Parts: sequence; C-alpha cells; structure tokens
Amino acid sequence: ASMCVGSQEFLADEKGRITLPPVLDQGAKTAVISDGFIAAPVQFSHLQEQYQLTAGFHLDRSLLQSGGETELVIRPRLMLGNGPIAPETLKDVVVQIAARDLDGIVINHEVADLELTQNRDLVVSLRVPLRLSNLEVTLRGSIQKIADGQQQALSVSRSWDVSGIRQTRLTCDSFLTRDGDDYVIEVRGLNGEAVSG
Repeated sequence: ASMCVGSQEFLADEKGRITLPPVLDQGAKTAVISDGFIAAPVQFSHLQEQYQLTAGFHLDRSLLQSGGETELVIRPRLMLGNGPIAPETLKDVVVQIAARDLDGIVINHEVADLELTQNRDLVVSLRVPLRLSNLEVTLRGSIQKIADGQQQALSVSRSWDVSGIRQTRLTCDSFLTRDGDDYVIEVRGLNGEAVSG
C-alpha cells in the first residue's frame, strides 16, 4: 500500500503501516491511499513537529553541606507531540548550575560535552558552595527539525531553596524523620545540632 500527500508518495512497511514525517504547521490534509488496485481519498490531521523537553531532577538535600560534594541525577524525557523519542536525539547537551549564596552572589558553572541515553540517568557531580541559599539547574540541548533542518533549542530547569532558616531570625527548625517503624519530629539548630525541650 502507498499514501500520496501532495506530490510525495509514502510506502507502507512490512506490517502495513505508513509513517509520515511531521510538518511545521498542523492542519487538515487530503491524501490518496492505494493498494495498487483501488485508491480512495482520506482526510487526516498532519502532526506538527513540536518538541518538548522535560526531566526529573534528584538532589539529596542532606548532602548539601558547605564545601562538600554531592551528585545531581537527571532523568530527561524528550517528546515529539504526544510520543516519547530517544533522548540521544538531543545534541550539544549542557547542564548549567547557578548557585546563589546568602549575600545574593551567584556562582555559575557549566558542564558540557554530555550525552543522554535511554538506559541510564545523567549524573553530574558538583561541589557545594559556602553559605548556599539557592541552587538552580538547567538542562539544555538542541535538536534538528525534520521539516526544515533548523536547530531548535530546548531546556528544562529546577531550583532548590537551601538553608532558608538562615535568612530569618530563627535559630532552630523542626524536621519529620523516622525512628524504626515510628515517625518522630526532631528539633535542630543552625549547625544541625539537636535542640532539647
């Protein structure tokens, strides 16, 4: 079987499926489907080439100790329309890290030459700046569009507020944690020390 759209003809694969490349502008179109003996016109909505990058970010906040090191885990998801596609399609992948301290000073760091794969998460090591207040991470990349060959930039970001108590007059805070099968509330000071009473 074959499908004619305008002046282009697309052939079916061994399972009888006909795949059409996406277009820049979505709209109703008329095509002619033929099995070599009988032809019939059909109307369909052509898929617009629209990419979206989302990602899950994981950061162990308990390891965000000033001067220490921790790992950021990123699980990207690249979509074409409503369907996922291989994250390897994204090129020029960069992770940008912006760390702001309690004085409002921002330190920027960039990790380049990264490759995304379908079967593992992206792990980025980072050193925790002194007196960290906020951490923002951005995953960037570009993809070449099929319809016109142009590069489309994609990005997704996530931010974490850290040590929010240091921006207040409070000297301690409460935390919900586990003790075996029970849940307990601990009160800790600015340096993580236990506060009684």
